[in-house]
Order: sequence, then C-alpha cells, then structure tokens
Amino acid sequence: MTIDEWQEWWQTFLKEKKLQGKIEELDAADQVNGNEPQTEKICFEVYHNYDKIKGDLEEIKKELVDILGQLEQVHLQSGRVKKKDSLIEKIIRKRHLYHRSQTSNYARINSQNYRDIITDLAGIRLIINYRGKWQDIHNEILKGFPLKERELYDGIEHLPHREGEKFLAEIPIVYHAHDDSIEQYSQAGLKTEEHEQGYRSIHYVISYKGYYAELQVRTIYDEAWSDCDHSYVYKHEAKPNNLALHNLSDILCKITNVANDIGDNMHDVFTYEKFSGAEGDIWMASSEDIKFFNDMVVKLREAEEELSAFVNRLQERD
Repeated sequence: MTIDEWQEWWQTFLKEKKLQGKIEELDAADQVNGNEPQTEKICFEVYHNYDKIKGDLEEIKKELVDILGQLEQVHLQSGRVKKKDSLIEKIIRKRHLYHRSQTSNYARINSQNYRDIITDLAGIRLIINYRGKWQDIHNEILKGFPLKERELYDGIEHLPHREGEKFLAEIPIVYHAHDDSIEQYSQAGLKTEEHEQGYRSIHYVISYKGYYAELQVRTIYDEAWSDCDHSYVYKHEAKPNNLALHNLSDILCKITNVANDIGDNMHDVFTYEKFSGAEGDIWMASSEDIKFFNDMVVKLREAEEELSAFVNRLQERD
C-alpha cells in the first residue's frame, strides 16, 4: 500500500468509525508531552505488520478449534482471527482510553509490542446448551492450559509467554447478570464481574505458541443475544439509530437470560424427575421451585414493561 493509498484508507476509516475526535485528542496529548503525534504512525505500522503474523494466527485458531471442539460438553464451537480494521479500531480506542494511565500496557502500545498486549487476536467460542456444564469445560481447559502459581498473576494484566509452554495467561473471569448466583465460580478460583447489560460469559486468555488467544464459554441463549448485540450495537455508536438498537438489545438480553434460566431448570426437572407427582392437573413442587418460577414471571414482566415503553416512543410516519 502506497502512502496515498494509506491516507485514503485512513481518512475513510476514521470517518466511518467516527474516530477523528479521538485521534485529535491523542495527537494533542502527544504534543503536550513534547512528542510528535504517534497514533497514525502506530496504526500504519501495525496495519502492515499484521499481514506477517496473520498466517500464524490462522493456524493457531485451527489447532485450538480442533483441540477444544472435541470436548463432549461442547454443543457448538467457532473460531476467528481479528480483522485488520477491527484491530486498528481497538488500538485507537484503547490508546485513547488509557493514554494517561501509568500502569496500562495500552498506554505504550506500538507495532513492536501490540501482539503481546492485545489478547484476542485469535478467539475461540465454545457454546454449551446447559450452564451447569461450565465446570466440566473449565476442568478440560485447565488440563491443556494450566494455571500458574496464583501470586504470579497479581499486579499484571497477563503473564508473559514462556517458550515451549502453554498456560492460562490470566485468571479466568466470569461476566454475569445482576441476580446470578456466582458462589460456584468464586469457589473455583475464577474472578467475577457483574455486567451492566446482563452479558453472561466465561473468558479465558491462554498463552499458546508465543501468542495470546481468548476462549469464551457460554450457553446457546447467551450466544443468541451476544451475536445480535455484537452485530448491531457493539462499537456502532456512529449509527443514527444506535440508541434504539441499544434499548432493543437490553430487552432481548433480559428475555434470553430468562430463557437461559428456564433451560437450566428444565435440565434439573429432567435429571431429578421433578413434578412427577401430580394431583389432577396440579404439579407438586418445592417452595424453592415455586420461588424460581415466580422470579421468572417478574423478570418477564420487567422485559414486557421495557418493551411497552419502547413501543410508546415510536411515532407512526404519515
């Protein structure tokens, strides 16, 4: 790519992604620190360097899909290598977010170190149909990519690579909804983080053949919502209807979380033969079971109220 071709791509990219303001702020910050503007230079070099490692990442993705896709508990699996424009966008957004930080690696990212800072250049998604299977998947991941001594993870974003070794570079983190029970994850030594929107997924970062890769484990229901949110909302603030899409995503998240919980409950009903004893058309249930389904009714009503509020904001065109 010539300099002229780069400039044409760069300006079009910034315009489409609505990133010009962030670039101007980063350039001003560089100048205040007595430096020449760095962001475009970094992105230009990464843009061209990425072609040199993308083949390695594709091979790693393929190997991980082959390894992890064999797990009996996995319903579906998929892998991807980050696209170049997505990589450049992430560098800009993260550098903008952390450029004043004294500790974040993103404050010092460049074309020589980006592959050791960005941990999701390759990504694998493992989809399970029942959330209770997470422990089996977790144990299998640890067999192939063990945790190091716990204290090694303190105070750093992720462990550096070790030649010839494969391991977990970070303590796995569980993203969960507000009312989720998280005790089982904490007892297993995982980090937990409540997600404002209700996103549910377990994220692992592994070190493999000198690269980092991200593994995500979630249910079919979590994947359904996440796919919609990622395709239509995430990183699409520039869309003129992003607020409406964001509201719809919130509603869909609540509905799919209820579907997820009911699906998990169906597994327990099947496994433990609940509701077998009946009096006429009435199923006998424990107080715990009754509370669970009452909670589901409440959550569905909350989703219904949000959907009704959304409809009330719609005005029919003449």
